[in-house]
Amino acid sequence: MSASVRRILREPMVLFLLAGAALFALSRLAANDAERDDRRIVIDAALVAHLAALHRAQFGIDPDDATRERLISDHVRDEVLYREALARGLERDDDIVRRRLIQKLEYVLASDAELALPTAATLHAYYAAHRSDYLSPGRVTFDQRYFSTDRPDAAGRAAAALTVAQGTGDVGGDPLPLAARYEAVTRVQARQVFGDSPFVAALFTAPPGTWTGPIASGYGLHLLRVTARTEDAPRPFAEVEADVRDAWLRAAREQAVNRAVAALIARHRTERRDR
Repeated sequence: MSASVRRILREPMVLFLLAGAALFALSRLAANDAERDDRRIVIDAALVAHLAALHRAQFGIDPDDATRERLISDHVRDEVLYREALARGLERDDDIVRRRLIQKLEYVLASDAELALPTAATLHAYYAAHRSDYLSPGRVTFDQRYFSTDRPDAAGRAAAALTVAQGTGDVGGDPLPLAARYEAVTRVQARQVFGDSPFVAALFTAPPGTWTGPIASGYGLHLLRVTARTEDAPRPFAEVEADVRDAWLRAAREQAVNRAVAALIARHRTERRDR
């Protein structure tokens, strides 16, 4: 190397430029490595086992060799499209994707929650505080007679029939493809037949043993005679203990998620610019 060249290389500006060129080259190499890494799709044994498990859960059989290769090919296709969608920012400002990510994080937070199993005293206290959730529903046995509002003076005909019924017990009515007598029906079952109507409400309030009415349902007017009725009654703790434990765990897990979310919110600052 000539003396003039060595003198030039010792110039500060030249040294600065050479150092910059070296840093640029190193950065390009790192970028190329990262780009190459971003373009790698690794198919390992764990992934193949996962794909096979999904297939088995859906179809009930293990995939054969051809099916396994198709599953891998489909996974590669989906992964490429997924990465390209992220690269184009398609996940931004998408309410569906946003909701799905929120739900997934809530699931992760719930899974991360370490819950101690409740003691017997805890379950009994929860049962006592939520006793209305563990009731045997009341049931009613009744007779009904129907008067169609599509025919003239349904209310008058029903009132006249009620007067006759109170004297002789003989009640007429119009044809209706429903039973004249129902045995041990719950409120839910009655609503399925007669709708959420005054007639269903009267089933659990009308005095037993006598005809009352007329009372409206979704069909028209009815006369009603309740012959037997039981009220809602608490189910014994021993009978519902498993349900109580599941409900307690759900509530405890929800509280744990809420605490974790509150901690995340505390790490952010909300700025209101809508006022």
